[in-house]
Amino acid sequence: MKRRNVLLLALAAIGFTAPPEPTPPIDRKINFTVSVVGKRHDFHIGEIIPIELSFSSQVKARYQLDEAHYDRSGRMEFEQFRVTPADGAVDPLADYHRGMGGGLTGSRFLKTTPWTIRLNLNEWVRFTKPGEYKVRVSSSRVERLDRSRPHGTLPVIAVSNEISLKILPRDPAWETGVYEEAVATLRSSSSVQATESAPRRQALERLRFLGTSCATRELANQLRGLERGVFDAYIGLVTSPEPGVARKALEENLSEPDRPIGRYFP
Repeated sequence: MKRRNVLLLALAAIGFTAPPEPTPPIDRKINFTVSVVGKRHDFHIGEIIPIELSFSSQVKARYQLDEAHYDRSGRMEFEQFRVTPADGAVDPLADYHRGMGGGLTGSRFLKTTPWTIRLNLNEWVRFTKPGEYKVRVSSSRVERLDRSRPHGTLPVIAVSNEISLKILPRDPAWETGVYEEAVATLRSSSSVQATESAPRRQALERLRFLGTSCATRELANQLRGLERGVFDAYIGLVTSPEPGVARKALEENLSEPDRPIGRYFP
C-alpha cells in the first residue's frame, strides 16, 4: 500500500492525470421529450420560459431514473441544453462556482407512463438577442441496469426532440410591467414569515431572470440577512448581465448603518 501511494505521488508530481471518463452512450430506447408549458413559443428576452421534460420506456425494469427536483443551485446538472444558433444565448451560471450540495432525491424504474419534471429553461440558457432558436436537451439522469458493472448500472444519455422558440426584441414597457408587478409582490410579503412563500419566490425569480438594471438593484435590496428565501436574490446578483450595477447596488446597501448581513451577501 505504501509503495502504491508513493507511486501515485510521483505520477502526480510529473503531471500525470487519469484518463477522462468515457462519454456514456446514447440510448434510443428511452423516450425523452421536451415541451414548452402552455404551448407558447414567443418570449421576451428575460421572460421565464417554463419547460417540461418527460421520460418513459417500453422496456420494463431496465432503466433507473434519478427523481431529483431541486433547481440548478443544488448542482442538478443532469440536463445539458444545446441552442442553435449558439451565438445568441449563454449559460448564466457558466462562471458561478457552486459550493452547495444537492438535496434529497429518490429513484424509480421508467415505465410506459411518463415521469415528468418542470423546469425553467432560464436556469441553463439566457438569450442575449432576438431571433429564432432551436433547443435540444440531453440528459444523464437515467442509468441502465448492468449486473456486470461494479455499481450494477451503466450511465447512458437520453436525447430529446427539438423545440423552436422565437425571442422577441427588448420591450421596455413589458420589462417595466414585469418589474413593477414583482416589486409589488415583494412589498406585500416582506415579513420574515413570508420569506419562503411561493409568490415571493416567483417574484424573485422573475427579477433574477429579467436581468435589467432596475431588477438587479431590487435584488440587492432584497438581500437583507434573512437566511431563508434569499438565494434567488443572491444568485441573481452574482450572475447578473449587469455586473457593474450589481456591484454598485451592493456597495450602496453596505453603506447603510443598520443593514443586516447574512451568509448570502456576496
